[in-house]
Amino acid sequence: MSHSDEKSFSVARTLFTGTVSGIVCKFVEQPFDTIKVRVQAGTKVMSPSGAMVPEFNGPWDCFVKTLRREGFTALYKGLPSPMIGSAMEVASMFVVYNAAKEALMDPETHHVSLPRVCLAGSIAGVATATFLTPVELIKCRLQVQTGGEAGHAAAGAAARGATPPAASAMSAAAAGGAQQQLRYRGTMHCIMHTLKTEGIPGLWRGWWSTFFRELVGTALWFGTYETVCRTLAADAGDASDAPPLIQLLAGGCAGCIYWGVPYPMDTVKSRIQIKQATEQTSIFKMFVEVLKEEGVRGLYRGIGPTMMRAIPGSAVALFTYERSSRFLDWLKEEKPHLCPSFF
Repeated sequence: MSHSDEKSFSVARTLFTGTVSGIVCKFVEQPFDTIKVRVQAGTKVMSPSGAMVPEFNGPWDCFVKTLRREGFTALYKGLPSPMIGSAMEVASMFVVYNAAKEALMDPETHHVSLPRVCLAGSIAGVATATFLTPVELIKCRLQVQTGGEAGHAAAGAAARGATPPAASAMSAAAAGGAQQQLRYRGTMHCIMHTLKTEGIPGLWRGWWSTFFRELVGTALWFGTYETVCRTLAADAGDASDAPPLIQLLAGGCAGCIYWGVPYPMDTVKSRIQIKQATEQTSIFKMFVEVLKEEGVRGLYRGIGPTMMRAIPGSAVALFTYERSSRFLDWLKEEKPHLCPSFF
């Protein structure tokens, strides 16, 4: 195989394995992510005493109320958008990361130092931030919607200018709340509504906060993964050669660091993205607003379910990528007739 063929195979393999990794990862993460976004949003409701209080008293309360009101499938609200986005994001991220790592590689030893691994990770994160922003915006807006089937019926009827029979059984306040909360009927409706009310730039609301989160987070993600693999499997030389259990452990550690360090920026991003066109804000204004209303604790709302999702999600993502890459390499070398030509 010529050098150009090798390069083509490497890119195609990375795109394929990154796509598979992104899909598997997002399916594992989505229920935890839904809880995280709902808790992060800090939605207020009126208590029996008339005071405005948080809708959820923590992740567990959010989980229980979501299941009770909307059923298990509500945990996968907005899944199509992030699953497709995750597949494309992870695939492109690994392509950029591998290219950056190769460019930063020592030409004599073919070794990439850990600081350069982090730099390559930052480059990959920044490259995917532009694509990731609209995907996360749609996901967040769908996830913060609450309400069961009656609420969906009320929202759908409101969009058509009619009042369903179920709405008459609700109190006026409950019906109004359902119609307000269930603004979107699905992924495509959310996209079209955003384009109609905010224009194309509206899909990129929260780009700067996504940029800063990815700049730091992705550097730490790849850096932590390589560090743990190189430390626990010194003879392997590279993370891709580490034993499966070490790859899973390293992936879990990487996920915790990725989310734990830049988490306040993610909270700011989520709150900016769920605001509507008439509610203009900035990173600094939102940061100050959260600190003023809820203190430092408010910046870490939803950190529990985020860490619970980070460990299995990141472990599965990196493990799937490494193992599927190795499998395709094996097919190419041992059974080339089974390996598609585009690989």
